[in-house]
Amino acid sequence: MPLEINGSGNQVVDLVYVDDVARVLVDGPDGDYGRVLDAGTGVGWTVRDVARKVIEACGSKSGVMHIPMRHGEPEDACVVAPAGLCAEHAFPYKLEETVAWYARELGLKWG
Repeated sequence: MPLEINGSGNQVVDLVYVDDVARVLVDGPDGDYGRVLDAGTGVGWTVRDVARKVIEACGSKSGVMHIPMRHGEPEDACVVAPAGLCAEHAFPYKLEETVAWYARELGLKWG
């Protein structure tokens, strides 16, 4: 089954590992309360490249299928946080660990 990509897949995202987000939430900014934090790596990946990496990590032969953009989402979306808050585990560093977790927890077999 192909992975569905909304639009062209040229949208840019900043993927953050859950442990890094938890660290940012627990540690917080010392004495700087009330400020909005952008937890990210500062590195952007296109949705198309993320899909390719996920397919590789799963050992899958599936491709991608482009479907219409979601209502209200711009085709040229770029969501990349300032570098620094979650740069420890930048994508795709923890992708294989994440894929293994899903396979184990959901009883899935990839390929």
